[in-house]
Amino acid sequence: LYVEIVTESNRLSGDLVAIQLKGTKNVTFKNKRSSFGGIKRETLNYWLSLTVPVFVCVACLEKKQCYWGSIELQNRQGRFKKKSKTVS
Repeated sequence: LYVEIVTESNRLSGDLVAIQLKGTKNVTFKNKRSSFGGIKRETLNYWLSLTVPVFVCVACLEKKQCYWGSIELQNRQGRFKKKSKTVS
């Protein structure tokens, strides 16, 4: 999903972000952090190659809440350093 940012005066800004929505029955937290796994490395590499910021939104079906994270920020923080076929 691509979302265009709207200015305070309700004008389209031309600034886009990409959002990938995932759903899961339950989201758990440890030390105020949660993890969503099973994202293919090739999907991550595709997201990182895009010219727009990418956010993953995880919908907790049990709590009816949505949590999000910036792929770019997580990458800069070294969260995807392992060479596995999937990432969390």
